[in-house]
Amino acid sequence: MKISTKISSIQDVSTDCFVIPLFQSEGGDKGKPIIPKEVKELESLISDIIDSKAFTAKLNTTLFLRNTRLFNAKNILLVGLGEWKSDYLSRVYAAAKCAGSVIRCEKVKSATLYVSGFCKNKKGLDDDSTSQAAAGFFDSTYEFNEYKTEKEPISFNSLTFFSDQKSDEKYLKTGIENGEKIFQGLKLAKDLCNTPPNDLNPDKLVNWGKKATSQFDVKATIFDTSRLEKEKMGGILGVGQGSKNQPRLLVLEYKGPKSSSKVCLVGKGVTFDTGGINIKPSPKMEDMKYDMSGSAIVIGTTLAAASLKLPIHLISIVPSAENMPSGDSYRPSDVIAMHNGKTVEINNTDAEGRLILADALSYAHTFKPDVIVDAATLTGGVVIALGTVAAGVMGNSDEYIGQIKSSGEKVGEKVWHLPLYDEYKEDLQSGIADYRNSGGREASPSKGGTFLNFFIQKEQPWVHLDIAGVAWAASSNPSGNCASGWGVRLLVDFLSNFKSMKSKK
Repeated sequence: MKISTKISSIQDVSTDCFVIPLFQSEGGDKGKPIIPKEVKELESLISDIIDSKAFTAKLNTTLFLRNTRLFNAKNILLVGLGEWKSDYLSRVYAAAKCAGSVIRCEKVKSATLYVSGFCKNKKGLDDDSTSQAAAGFFDSTYEFNEYKTEKEPISFNSLTFFSDQKSDEKYLKTGIENGEKIFQGLKLAKDLCNTPPNDLNPDKLVNWGKKATSQFDVKATIFDTSRLEKEKMGGILGVGQGSKNQPRLLVLEYKGPKSSSKVCLVGKGVTFDTGGINIKPSPKMEDMKYDMSGSAIVIGTTLAAASLKLPIHLISIVPSAENMPSGDSYRPSDVIAMHNGKTVEINNTDAEGRLILADALSYAHTFKPDVIVDAATLTGGVVIALGTVAAGVMGNSDEYIGQIKSSGEKVGEKVWHLPLYDEYKEDLQSGIADYRNSGGREASPSKGGTFLNFFIQKEQPWVHLDIAGVAWAASSNPSGNCASGWGVRLLVDFLSNFKSMKSKK
């Protein structure tokens, strides 16, 4: 797809479809359109449409006006941003993605996006709004069709980001470039998740992550089984021992310009989870290819951070294994020695993600980061608690949890703070080992987080994201289940605006 920018009079625009985003007014359905003033007929038409409530500008609503020909635009697309609120950047992203989807459905060949419509309070563009608009529009073009023998041709081939304000020019180029970089990280995460597990075992996952980030100044290290044994990572080795596809661990290290802060990301990479000996029921087991979504968003975030040249020292760790039943599988009642020397009694082989994460979290301490943030499809319980709207967040640092929540609200990837009460530790005590790996169904997200907390040293700030409910979309996707890439935009924003708490201790 050809991407271009244009700063000019609207009379100089020639396009198949002119896209106008509109906010609602506060407390009502009447929009406050920011539209080019040179075409009175256009302004009058939109005002009449809004007054008649044929279009209310609610978030993700659209109205496609065919053959209007008010200027050199064959069609006009109105897309709603909803009411202006503090999460307006998330609305910009969502509306741009929605507009792109409509354009593809309408078989439009070229489109011009009036980016000035995304301005808050008519004060002009900024880098954030432009980059989110670009990322959202690019995301609408995503499709995973690598395994289709016949691919449907796409007519849409040209997108122009347009403004009639000269002052917007400096934001267009930078914003679009940044939006493209964010989208590439998002696309990588989606591609990893959507790839079927016969083509994405642990070795292929970590090598894909290494190759994808190699174009930037990112150091990659892969632990094979001999290195995992040397590091005494019994959790990763135990989970992976039932599969012919041996476990791996990937470490990606990026040192940004003038980076004084150090952040460690850890992502769960179970490339397929049958449940092991405690095997899962058949319905929806095919969705367990998404059990490596945490690793995918960590790798995608690393790509985006390096591409954006964020001023941060980032270490990303991906423990990866395939949880399969066989004569070699780990069993309920086994006792495993972990990287930090603690022992774990296995009472549920389907609580495997926390075992591979525990080794990775313990290893992460060797880098002495300001904070460790892990992401994992850890528990089904978080889906019961929060549905598909938000991820669960917990940890030992309210300050860093606050930064994660702030980034989530900003980009529209919601998180909800769950507790780690001391009482949850009681259900994870073992009679023959230091801990057991599962504490039952009640409060399972918090108990999963509590287990991980056993492997975090007292003075090490840590945040855990349970993304099981948000990692992939089901019924909302017309072509079936598809990875959402949830977390890439949140973590990129978190890293972009990171504030270390070290000096405040």
